[in-house]
Amino acid sequence: MRAAALATALLLSGCGDGCGGAPPAPEVAAPVEAPAARPRKRSRAERRFDAPTLVLVVLDTVRADHTSLCGYERPTTPYLETLGKRAGPVTYTCAARTPGTWTVPSHASMFTGRTVAEHGSDAMDRPMAADLPTLAEQLGERGYQSLLVSANPTLNQRSGLQRGFDEAVVAGNLTAWRGADLDAVLRNALERLARDKPLFLVLNIFDAHDPFPEIPLDVAWLTPRDALVYDPHPTGREGTFQRYLRGELPRDEATAYEQAVKDGYDYGVARADQNLRLAMTTLRATGWLEGPFRLVVTSDHGEFLGDKGMLRHGCFPWEPVTRVPLLVYEPGREQPLDLPDPISTTQVFHLLRDGALGADVPVVSMSEARVTDPRPCADAVALWTDEDRKLVARAGEVVAYDLDDDPGERRPSPAAGQGVEQLRALAEAHAAHRAEVRKGGGDARRREEMEALGYVE
Repeated sequence: MRAAALATALLLSGCGDGCGGAPPAPEVAAPVEAPAARPRKRSRAERRFDAPTLVLVVLDTVRADHTSLCGYERPTTPYLETLGKRAGPVTYTCAARTPGTWTVPSHASMFTGRTVAEHGSDAMDRPMAADLPTLAEQLGERGYQSLLVSANPTLNQRSGLQRGFDEAVVAGNLTAWRGADLDAVLRNALERLARDKPLFLVLNIFDAHDPFPEIPLDVAWLTPRDALVYDPHPTGREGTFQRYLRGELPRDEATAYEQAVKDGYDYGVARADQNLRLAMTTLRATGWLEGPFRLVVTSDHGEFLGDKGMLRHGCFPWEPVTRVPLLVYEPGREQPLDLPDPISTTQVFHLLRDGALGADVPVVSMSEARVTDPRPCADAVALWTDEDRKLVARAGEVVAYDLDDDPGERRPSPAAGQGVEQLRALAEAHAAHRAEVRKGGGDARRREEMEALGYVE
Protein backbone atom coordinates (compact mmCIF):
# COMPACT_ATOMS: atom_id res chain seq x y z
CA MET A 1 0.00 0.00 0.00
CA ARG A 2 1.27 3.49 -0.77
CA ALA A 3 0.81 5.22 2.57
CA ALA A 4 0.85 8.77 1.23
CA ALA A 5 -1.71 8.00 -1.45
CA LEU A 6 -4.01 6.27 1.02
CA ALA A 7 -3.74 9.11 3.50
CA THR A 8 -4.74 11.58 0.82
CA ALA A 9 -7.74 9.47 -0.14
CA LEU A 10 -8.87 8.83 3.41
CA LEU A 11 -8.99 12.49 4.31
CA LEU A 12 -11.70 13.14 1.76
CA SER A 13 -14.94 13.91 3.52
CA GLY A 14 -18.51 13.04 2.58
CA CYS A 15 -19.48 9.99 0.54
CA GLY A 16 -18.88 11.04 -3.03
CA ASP A 17 -21.28 12.29 -5.63
CA GLY A 18 -23.91 9.71 -4.78
CA CYS A 19 -25.01 11.16 -1.43
CA GLY A 20 -26.54 14.47 -2.37
CA GLY A 21 -26.00 17.94 -1.01
CA ALA A 22 -24.69 19.37 2.22
CA PRO A 23 -25.68 17.56 5.44
CA PRO A 24 -28.15 19.13 7.86
CA ALA A 25 -26.99 20.71 11.08
CA PRO A 26 -25.95 18.14 13.69
CA GLU A 27 -27.94 17.39 16.80
CA VAL A 28 -25.92 18.88 19.65
CA ALA A 29 -26.29 19.64 23.31
CA ALA A 30 -24.30 22.84 22.75
CA PRO A 31 -23.47 24.78 19.56
CA VAL A 32 -20.58 23.46 17.47
CA GLU A 33 -18.47 26.27 16.14
CA ALA A 34 -16.56 26.16 12.87
CA PRO A 35 -13.15 24.47 13.18
CA ALA A 36 -10.78 26.83 14.96
CA ALA A 37 -7.03 26.91 15.23
CA ARG A 38 -5.32 23.78 16.55
CA PRO A 39 -6.19 23.47 20.27
CA ARG A 40 -3.52 24.57 22.70
CA LYS A 41 -1.67 21.65 24.22
CA ARG A 42 -1.86 21.54 27.98
CA SER A 43 1.26 21.16 30.06
CA ARG A 44 1.49 18.42 32.66
CA ALA A 45 1.32 21.09 35.37
CA GLU A 46 -2.25 21.86 34.32
CA ARG A 47 -3.43 18.31 35.03
CA ARG A 48 -5.19 18.64 38.39
CA PHE A 49 -6.58 15.12 38.71
CA ASP A 50 -5.11 11.63 39.03
CA ALA A 51 -7.88 9.57 37.47
CA PRO A 52 -7.09 8.14 34.00
CA THR A 53 -8.68 9.48 30.84
CA LEU A 54 -11.17 6.86 29.64
CA VAL A 55 -11.82 6.55 25.90
CA LEU A 56 -14.19 4.21 24.07
CA VAL A 57 -13.91 4.25 20.28
CA VAL A 58 -16.65 2.39 18.42
CA LEU A 59 -15.62 1.62 14.85
CA ASP A 60 -19.21 1.31 13.71
CA THR A 61 -20.07 -1.67 11.48
CA VAL A 62 -16.52 -3.13 11.43
CA ARG A 63 -16.42 -6.93 11.31
CA ALA A 64 -13.27 -8.64 12.56
CA ASP A 65 -12.41 -10.62 9.45
CA HIS A 66 -12.18 -7.49 7.28
CA THR A 67 -9.49 -5.87 9.44
CA SER A 68 -5.83 -6.41 8.64
CA LEU A 69 -5.33 -6.46 12.43
CA CYS A 70 -7.12 -9.84 12.32
CA GLY A 71 -5.31 -11.14 9.23
CA TYR A 72 -7.37 -9.74 6.36
CA GLU A 73 -5.32 -9.60 3.16
CA ARG A 74 -6.20 -5.98 2.38
CA PRO A 75 -4.45 -3.25 4.46
CA THR A 76 -7.67 -1.89 5.96
CA THR A 77 -6.47 -1.15 9.52
CA PRO A 78 -2.79 -0.15 9.59
CA TYR A 79 -3.24 2.06 12.66
CA LEU A 80 -4.98 -0.69 14.62
CA GLU A 81 -2.08 -2.96 13.68
CA THR A 82 0.35 -0.36 15.03
CA LEU A 83 -1.54 -0.30 18.33
CA GLY A 84 -1.76 -4.07 18.45
CA LYS A 85 2.01 -4.47 18.16
CA ARG A 86 2.71 -2.40 21.26
CA ALA A 87 3.83 -4.96 23.80
CA GLY A 88 2.76 -4.92 27.44
CA PRO A 89 -0.11 -2.45 27.81
CA VAL A 90 -2.03 -3.63 24.69
CA THR A 91 -4.15 -6.71 24.27
CA TYR A 92 -6.71 -7.52 21.62
CA THR A 93 -8.93 -10.30 20.33
CA CYS A 94 -10.57 -10.98 16.99
CA ALA A 95 -13.25 -13.14 18.62
CA ALA A 96 -15.40 -10.61 20.46
CA ARG A 97 -19.15 -10.95 19.96
CA THR A 98 -21.69 -8.15 20.00
CA PRO A 99 -24.76 -8.35 22.28
CA GLY A 100 -27.01 -7.10 19.48
CA THR A 101 -26.96 -7.05 15.70
CA TRP A 102 -27.42 -3.30 15.23
CA THR A 103 -26.46 0.01 16.82
CA VAL A 104 -28.96 0.67 19.60
CA PRO A 105 -28.95 -2.64 21.51
CA SER A 106 -25.18 -3.07 21.26
CA HIS A 107 -24.39 0.44 22.52
CA ALA A 108 -26.93 0.05 25.31
CA SER A 109 -25.18 -3.14 26.46
CA MET A 110 -21.78 -1.46 26.40
CA PHE A 111 -23.22 1.48 28.35
CA THR A 112 -24.95 -0.69 31.03
CA GLY A 113 -23.06 -4.00 31.14
CA ARG A 114 -26.33 -5.91 30.60
CA THR A 115 -27.84 -8.14 27.93
CA VAL A 116 -30.44 -6.80 25.50
CA ALA A 117 -33.26 -8.58 27.32
CA GLU A 118 -32.15 -6.93 30.58
CA HIS A 119 -31.78 -3.35 29.37
CA GLY A 120 -34.70 -3.58 26.91
CA SER A 121 -33.30 -1.10 24.41
CA ASP A 122 -33.70 -2.57 20.94
CA ALA A 123 -35.95 0.02 19.30
CA MET A 124 -35.50 3.73 18.62
CA ASP A 125 -38.31 4.61 21.02
CA ARG A 126 -37.42 2.18 23.83
CA PRO A 127 -34.59 3.69 25.90
CA MET A 128 -32.58 1.67 28.37
CA ALA A 129 -34.36 0.58 31.55
CA ALA A 130 -34.42 3.60 33.86
CA ASP A 131 -33.28 1.59 36.90
CA LEU A 132 -30.01 0.58 35.20
CA PRO A 133 -27.27 3.16 35.84
CA THR A 134 -25.23 3.92 32.74
CA LEU A 135 -21.46 4.05 32.56
CA ALA A 136 -21.55 7.82 32.08
CA GLU A 137 -23.74 8.20 35.19
CA GLN A 138 -21.49 6.02 37.33
CA LEU A 139 -18.33 7.78 36.18
CA GLY A 140 -20.03 11.13 36.80
CA GLU A 141 -20.41 10.10 40.44
CA ARG A 142 -16.64 9.57 40.49
CA GLY A 143 -16.02 13.11 39.30
CA TYR A 144 -15.70 12.51 35.56
CA GLN A 145 -17.01 14.77 32.85
CA SER A 146 -18.45 12.79 29.95
CA LEU A 147 -18.57 13.54 26.24
CA LEU A 148 -20.27 11.61 23.43
CA VAL A 149 -19.24 12.44 19.86
CA SER A 150 -21.04 10.29 17.30
CA ALA A 151 -21.00 10.29 13.53
CA ASN A 152 -23.81 7.72 13.78
CA PRO A 153 -27.11 9.65 13.94
CA THR A 154 -28.86 6.77 15.73
CA LEU A 155 -27.23 7.80 19.02
CA ASN A 156 -29.68 10.68 19.30
CA GLN A 157 -31.75 11.81 22.29
CA ARG A 158 -34.72 9.65 21.42
CA SER A 159 -32.60 6.48 21.59
CA GLY A 160 -31.84 7.11 25.27
CA LEU A 161 -28.16 6.42 24.67
CA GLN A 162 -27.19 9.95 25.73
CA ARG A 163 -28.32 9.42 29.33
CA GLY A 164 -25.62 10.48 31.76
CA PHE A 165 -23.41 12.34 29.29
CA ASP A 166 -22.64 15.98 30.09
CA GLU A 167 -22.53 16.76 26.39
CA ALA A 168 -23.55 14.81 23.30
CA VAL A 169 -22.67 15.92 19.78
CA VAL A 170 -24.37 13.71 17.19
CA ALA A 171 -24.51 13.84 13.39
CA GLY A 172 -27.79 14.68 11.72
CA ASN A 173 -27.71 11.98 9.03
CA LEU A 174 -25.77 8.98 7.73
CA THR A 175 -23.18 10.95 5.76
CA ALA A 176 -22.63 14.15 7.74
CA TRP A 177 -19.29 13.39 9.42
CA ARG A 178 -17.12 11.21 7.26
CA GLY A 179 -13.35 11.46 6.85
CA ALA A 180 -11.62 14.40 8.55
CA ASP A 181 -14.92 16.20 9.24
CA LEU A 182 -15.33 14.12 12.39
CA ASP A 183 -11.94 15.18 13.73
CA ALA A 184 -12.91 18.86 13.44
CA VAL A 185 -16.08 18.17 15.43
CA LEU A 186 -14.07 16.30 18.09
CA ARG A 187 -11.54 19.13 18.38
CA ASN A 188 -14.26 21.72 18.95
CA ALA A 189 -15.99 19.56 21.55
CA LEU A 190 -12.74 18.97 23.45
CA GLU A 191 -12.14 22.73 23.61
CA ARG A 192 -15.31 23.16 25.65
CA LEU A 193 -14.26 20.72 28.39
CA ALA A 194 -13.22 21.68 31.90
CA ARG A 195 -9.50 21.29 32.52
CA ASP A 196 -9.75 20.27 36.17
CA LYS A 197 -11.88 17.11 35.76
CA PRO A 198 -11.02 13.72 34.24
CA LEU A 199 -12.63 12.80 30.93
CA PHE A 200 -14.79 9.90 29.76
CA LEU A 201 -15.10 10.07 25.97
CA VAL A 202 -17.16 7.91 23.62
CA LEU A 203 -16.38 8.40 19.93
CA ASN A 204 -18.43 6.64 17.25
CA ILE A 205 -16.64 6.50 13.87
CA PHE A 206 -19.14 5.77 11.10
CA ASP A 207 -17.08 5.50 7.91
CA ALA A 208 -17.55 1.73 7.41
CA HIS A 209 -21.36 2.05 7.34
CA ASP A 210 -23.21 2.40 4.05
CA PRO A 211 -23.70 4.42 1.88
CA PHE A 212 -20.21 3.74 0.58
CA PRO A 213 -18.30 6.70 -0.87
CA GLU A 214 -16.55 7.00 -4.19
CA ILE A 215 -13.21 5.19 -4.23
CA PRO A 216 -10.66 7.62 -5.74
CA LEU A 217 -7.90 6.79 -8.18
CA ASP A 218 -5.02 7.00 -5.70
CA VAL A 219 -5.96 4.07 -3.43
CA ALA A 220 -3.38 1.56 -4.59
CA TRP A 221 -5.10 -1.58 -3.31
CA LEU A 222 -8.62 -0.86 -4.64
CA THR A 223 -10.25 -0.37 -8.03
CA PRO A 224 -11.70 3.15 -8.41
CA ARG A 225 -15.48 3.03 -8.12
CA ASP A 226 -18.46 5.35 -7.98
CA ALA A 227 -20.34 5.79 -4.71
CA LEU A 228 -22.61 2.87 -3.84
CA VAL A 229 -25.93 3.71 -2.20
CA TYR A 230 -28.41 0.99 -1.22
CA ASP A 231 -32.12 1.44 -1.88
CA PRO A 232 -33.75 -0.61 0.90
CA HIS A 233 -37.28 0.72 0.45
CA PRO A 234 -39.85 -1.72 -1.03
CA THR A 235 -40.63 0.81 -3.78
CA GLY A 236 -37.17 0.07 -5.12
CA ARG A 237 -37.89 -3.61 -5.61
CA GLU A 238 -36.62 -3.52 -9.20
CA GLY A 239 -33.30 -2.01 -8.10
CA THR A 240 -30.11 -4.03 -7.76
CA PHE A 241 -30.23 -4.10 -3.94
CA GLN A 242 -33.70 -5.64 -3.76
CA ARG A 243 -33.14 -8.01 -6.67
CA TYR A 244 -29.89 -9.25 -5.13
CA LEU A 245 -31.60 -10.03 -1.82
CA ARG A 246 -34.37 -11.89 -3.62
CA GLY A 247 -31.78 -13.94 -5.54
CA GLU A 248 -32.98 -12.65 -8.90
CA LEU A 249 -29.68 -11.32 -10.29
CA PRO A 250 -27.80 -13.44 -12.86
CA ARG A 251 -24.77 -15.05 -11.23
CA ASP A 252 -22.20 -12.86 -12.97
CA GLU A 253 -24.14 -9.69 -12.10
CA ALA A 254 -24.53 -10.80 -8.47
CA THR A 255 -20.80 -11.55 -8.23
CA ALA A 256 -19.92 -8.11 -9.61
CA TYR A 257 -22.32 -6.46 -7.17
CA GLU A 258 -20.82 -8.34 -4.21
CA GLN A 259 -17.35 -7.21 -5.26
CA ALA A 260 -18.46 -3.57 -5.48
CA VAL A 261 -20.00 -3.86 -2.00
CA LYS A 262 -16.84 -5.40 -0.54
CA ASP A 263 -14.63 -2.74 -2.14
CA GLY A 264 -16.80 0.08 -0.83
CA TYR A 265 -16.95 -1.47 2.62
CA ASP A 266 -13.19 -2.11 2.85
CA TYR A 267 -12.49 1.47 1.83
CA GLY A 268 -14.85 2.58 4.59
CA VAL A 269 -13.03 0.41 7.15
CA ALA A 270 -9.73 2.01 6.08
CA ARG A 271 -11.24 5.49 6.48
CA ALA A 272 -12.47 4.51 9.96
CA ASP A 273 -8.96 3.36 10.89
CA GLN A 274 -7.59 6.68 9.64
CA ASN A 275 -10.15 8.55 11.73
CA LEU A 276 -9.05 6.59 14.78
CA ARG A 277 -5.48 7.74 14.16
CA LEU A 278 -6.64 11.35 13.78
CA ALA A 279 -8.64 11.13 17.02
CA MET A 280 -5.66 9.79 18.98
CA THR A 281 -3.48 12.57 17.56
CA THR A 282 -6.06 15.16 18.60
CA LEU A 283 -6.39 13.72 22.10
CA ARG A 284 -2.62 13.91 22.51
CA ALA A 285 -2.45 17.45 21.11
CA THR A 286 -5.10 18.61 23.59
CA GLY A 287 -3.32 16.98 26.54
CA TRP A 288 -5.85 14.29 27.44
CA LEU A 289 -3.35 11.48 26.92
CA GLU A 290 -0.43 13.08 28.77
CA GLY A 291 -1.20 11.25 32.00
CA PRO A 292 -2.66 7.77 32.52
CA PHE A 293 -5.38 6.72 30.11
CA ARG A 294 -7.37 3.65 29.14
CA LEU A 295 -8.46 3.11 25.54
CA VAL A 296 -10.94 0.50 24.36
CA VAL A 297 -11.59 0.06 20.62
CA THR A 298 -14.32 -2.22 19.30
CA SER A 299 -17.43 -2.25 17.09
CA ASP A 300 -21.16 -2.38 17.71
CA HIS A 301 -21.74 -4.99 14.98
CA GLY A 302 -20.35 -6.26 11.71
CA GLU A 303 -21.87 -6.36 8.24
CA PHE A 304 -23.23 -8.85 5.71
CA LEU A 305 -21.30 -8.53 2.44
CA GLY A 306 -23.11 -11.19 0.46
CA ASP A 307 -22.67 -13.83 3.16
CA LYS A 308 -25.66 -16.18 2.89
CA GLY A 309 -26.98 -13.85 0.21
CA MET A 310 -27.44 -11.03 2.75
CA LEU A 311 -26.42 -7.36 2.94
CA ARG A 312 -26.29 -4.77 5.72
CA HIS A 313 -26.78 -6.06 9.31
CA GLY A 314 -29.45 -6.98 11.84
CA CYS A 315 -31.94 -9.79 11.19
CA PHE A 316 -29.95 -12.78 12.46
CA PRO A 317 -26.87 -13.33 14.67
CA TRP A 318 -24.62 -14.93 12.04
CA GLU A 319 -20.87 -14.52 12.55
CA PRO A 320 -20.27 -11.75 9.94
CA VAL A 321 -22.53 -9.47 11.99
CA THR A 322 -21.63 -10.53 15.54
CA ARG A 323 -17.85 -11.15 15.39
CA VAL A 324 -15.82 -7.95 15.89
CA PRO A 325 -12.37 -6.87 17.10
CA LEU A 326 -11.78 -5.70 20.68
CA LEU A 327 -8.57 -3.91 21.70
CA VAL A 328 -7.58 -2.56 25.13
CA TYR A 329 -4.63 -0.16 25.48
CA GLU A 330 -3.52 1.12 28.87
CA PRO A 331 0.03 2.47 29.08
CA GLY A 332 1.63 1.83 32.45
CA ARG A 333 -0.33 -1.35 33.08
CA GLU A 334 2.03 -3.91 34.60
CA GLN A 335 0.31 -6.98 33.17
CA PRO A 336 -1.77 -7.09 29.98
CA LEU A 337 -5.34 -8.26 30.29
CA ASP A 338 -6.09 -11.87 29.46
CA LEU A 339 -9.10 -11.59 27.16
CA PRO A 340 -11.03 -14.87 26.90
CA ASP A 341 -12.16 -16.41 23.63
CA PRO A 342 -15.00 -15.77 23.08
CA ILE A 343 -15.77 -12.51 24.90
CA SER A 344 -18.82 -10.25 24.78
CA THR A 345 -18.40 -6.56 23.97
CA THR A 346 -20.78 -6.03 26.90
CA GLN A 347 -17.51 -6.31 28.86
CA VAL A 348 -16.60 -2.84 27.55
CA PHE A 349 -18.61 -1.49 30.51
CA HIS A 350 -16.36 -3.25 33.04
CA LEU A 351 -13.11 -2.77 31.12
CA LEU A 352 -13.55 0.99 31.06
CA ARG A 353 -14.97 1.44 34.55
CA ASP A 354 -12.75 -1.04 36.42
CA GLY A 355 -9.89 -1.91 34.09
CA ALA A 356 -10.86 -5.56 34.55
CA LEU A 357 -13.33 -8.10 33.22
CA GLY A 358 -16.76 -8.41 34.81
CA ALA A 359 -17.82 -11.76 36.21
CA ASP A 360 -20.55 -13.94 34.67
CA VAL A 361 -21.15 -11.86 31.54
CA PRO A 362 -22.69 -14.28 29.02
CA VAL A 363 -21.40 -14.19 25.46
CA VAL A 364 -24.83 -13.80 23.95
CA SER A 365 -26.31 -11.90 21.00
CA MET A 366 -29.96 -11.13 20.35
CA SER A 367 -31.61 -10.16 17.07
CA GLU A 368 -35.17 -9.30 16.14
CA ALA A 369 -37.39 -9.19 13.10
CA ARG A 370 -37.15 -5.67 11.64
CA VAL A 371 -39.81 -3.92 9.62
CA THR A 372 -37.22 -1.72 7.90
CA ASP A 373 -35.49 -4.62 6.17
CA PRO A 374 -36.58 -6.46 3.00
CA ARG A 375 -34.82 -9.67 4.06
CA PRO A 376 -36.55 -12.50 5.97
CA CYS A 377 -35.72 -11.69 9.60
CA ALA A 378 -36.48 -13.44 12.87
CA ASP A 379 -36.19 -13.07 16.61
CA ALA A 380 -33.19 -15.20 17.57
CA VAL A 381 -30.66 -15.60 20.38
CA ALA A 382 -27.11 -16.93 20.02
CA LEU A 383 -24.87 -18.15 22.85
CA TRP A 384 -21.17 -18.98 22.50
CA THR A 385 -20.04 -21.56 25.07
CA ASP A 386 -16.40 -21.78 23.95
CA GLU A 387 -14.26 -20.59 21.04
CA ASP A 388 -15.73 -23.06 18.54
CA ARG A 389 -19.24 -23.91 19.77
CA LYS A 390 -22.26 -21.71 19.12
CA LEU A 391 -25.88 -22.35 20.09
CA VAL A 392 -28.80 -20.60 18.40
CA ALA A 393 -32.41 -20.45 19.60
CA ARG A 394 -35.10 -19.56 17.08
CA ALA A 395 -38.85 -20.25 17.08
CA GLY A 396 -38.53 -22.56 20.10
CA GLU A 397 -35.77 -24.68 18.54
CA VAL A 398 -32.15 -24.79 19.73
CA VAL A 399 -29.39 -25.90 17.35
CA ALA A 400 -25.60 -26.00 17.58
CA TYR A 401 -22.84 -24.98 15.16
CA ASP A 402 -19.21 -26.10 15.23
CA LEU A 403 -17.49 -22.93 14.03
CA ASP A 404 -14.15 -24.69 13.58
CA ASP A 405 -15.48 -27.30 11.15
CA ASP A 406 -18.37 -25.20 9.82
CA PRO A 407 -17.32 -21.51 9.77
CA GLY A 408 -20.10 -20.68 7.30
CA GLU A 409 -22.75 -21.93 9.74
CA ARG A 410 -24.43 -24.19 7.20
CA ARG A 411 -24.64 -27.46 9.14
CA PRO A 412 -26.72 -27.12 12.33
CA SER A 413 -26.93 -30.10 14.66
CA PRO A 414 -29.24 -30.87 17.60
CA ALA A 415 -28.09 -28.99 20.70
CA ALA A 416 -27.41 -30.72 24.00
CA GLY A 417 -25.19 -30.26 27.03
CA GLN A 418 -23.45 -27.08 28.17
CA GLY A 419 -25.34 -23.83 27.71
CA VAL A 420 -28.63 -25.20 26.37
CA GLU A 421 -30.73 -24.44 29.44
CA GLN A 422 -29.06 -21.04 29.84
CA LEU A 423 -29.86 -20.24 26.22
CA ARG A 424 -33.49 -21.32 26.61
CA ALA A 425 -33.87 -18.97 29.59
CA LEU A 426 -32.30 -16.10 27.65
CA ALA A 427 -34.52 -16.82 24.64
CA GLU A 428 -37.65 -16.81 26.81
CA ALA A 429 -36.67 -13.45 28.31
CA HIS A 430 -35.99 -12.05 24.85
CA ALA A 431 -39.31 -13.38 23.50
CA ALA A 432 -41.21 -11.79 26.37
CA HIS A 433 -39.49 -8.48 25.74
CA ARG A 434 -40.16 -8.60 22.00
CA ALA A 435 -43.84 -9.36 22.64
CA GLU A 436 -44.01 -6.24 24.80
CA VAL A 437 -42.35 -4.18 22.05
CA ARG A 438 -44.90 -5.33 19.49
CA LYS A 439 -47.77 -4.74 21.89
CA GLY A 440 -46.64 -1.15 22.32
CA GLY A 441 -46.34 -0.52 18.59
CA GLY A 442 -42.64 0.25 18.83
CA ASP A 443 -41.82 -1.14 15.40
CA ALA A 444 -44.00 1.42 13.58
CA ARG A 445 -42.44 4.31 15.48
CA ARG A 446 -38.98 2.90 14.84
CA ARG A 447 -39.67 2.81 11.10
CA GLU A 448 -40.52 6.52 11.18
CA GLU A 449 -37.26 7.26 12.96
CA MET A 450 -35.28 5.12 10.52
CA GLU A 451 -36.83 6.99 7.61
CA ALA A 452 -35.96 10.34 9.20
CA LEU A 453 -32.32 9.26 9.65
CA GLY A 454 -31.92 7.93 6.14
CA TYR A 455 -31.92 4.18 6.81
CA VAL A 456 -35.06 3.81 4.71
CA GLU A 457 -35.62 5.93 1.61
